[in-house]
This record gives sequence, structure tokens and C-alpha cells, in this order.
Amino acid sequence: MAEPVLLISSDPFLGASVEAVARGRLQVARLDPSRRPVVWPGGPAAGTVVLDVTARQRAVLHAWVRRHHRGPMVVLLKPGERAPSLPPDPAQVVIGRPFRLSELVAVLEDPPVPGPATPEPAPPSPRPPAPPGTREPAPPDTPEPDPPGASEPDPPGAPGTRPTGHAGAPPAGLWGPCTGG
Repeated sequence: MAEPVLLISSDPFLGASVEAVARGRLQVARLDPSRRPVVWPGGPAAGTVVLDVTARQRAVLHAWVRRHHRGPMVVLLKPGERAPSLPPDPAQVVIGRPFRLSELVAVLEDPPVPGPATPEPAPPSPRPPAPPGTREPAPPDTPEPDPPGASEPDPPGAPGTRPTGHAGAPPAGLWGPCTGG
């Protein structure tokens, strides 16, 4: 049975090309982003949603999709476009252009699986007030103040310190699960 794919794209040929490469393993329904319906078109079995829109449209359409569909999503970037700043989402893969249709088909045939929803941490329980004449303890995440006369921390680049930072953004192509930005 063919896996359902909802393609949100203004490209009239991408869906037919994906179906041709998939040889019956995927069934693509295309939705033009300029004609977004009021009712979610995917139904409960939307399968994987492919979001192929401009950077300007992406945030609004991404939010619209996620209001209705918590399942797998593939975000396609335009040529030369950098990784989008989308919320962290383990059920989402970002693919930069240029890409091979066979790469897209492989992702759609084995889409990212949404993990269980992580519960929000419980708020800390309120403590009873400290008795009169005693000092209120600092919250656990508050650092203790330095004692008088303590030395200042080493400046950046001083012996024994390491520079911080990252090497930069990943190359264009298959980026992997979206972790936010």
C-alpha cells in the first residue's frame, strides 16, 4: 500500500516526480500554499507532510501544519537558503536544495518518527517562609557569592582557558532532525 504524503508546494511537478521515482510506494496529494483551505486537508492519516515554500511563508505554514498534524514533516529549502529557525522537532527533517529525488523519496518512505511528548517540568513547590531572624536559603540554581578577597576569573584567552563557539552551519543537503535554531 502506498504511503500518503501531503505536499504543500507551488511546484506543480514535484509531486508527480516523487510518485514516479517512488514507483507506487508513495501517494502524493499537492496543496498550493496560496490556496490554504480553512479545514485541514490531511485528515487523521495525513502520513508525512512536505513543506516546500519560501522562507517568508514558512513560519506561518509550519505553525498551521503543526496545529493539525504532529506526525512526520519534511521541510525543503530553496537553493542557497540557510537552515530555518524553526522550533525543535524530532519528527521533522530539513533538506536543502539541490537534492536528488531519490534522497527525498528515501526520507518519505522512512520518515522521522515523532517521539513521545516530553512533559513540562513541574513548577518548584513553594517553601514555607524562613523563621524570623534567619537567612532565606538561595534557590538551588543560584551560585553562591564569592567570599571577600576572591580573585576575579581569568580573562578569555588566558593560559588554562579554552575558547568557545561552534564550527558553523552544516552544508546544504540533508540536514537531519530539526533541533531549532
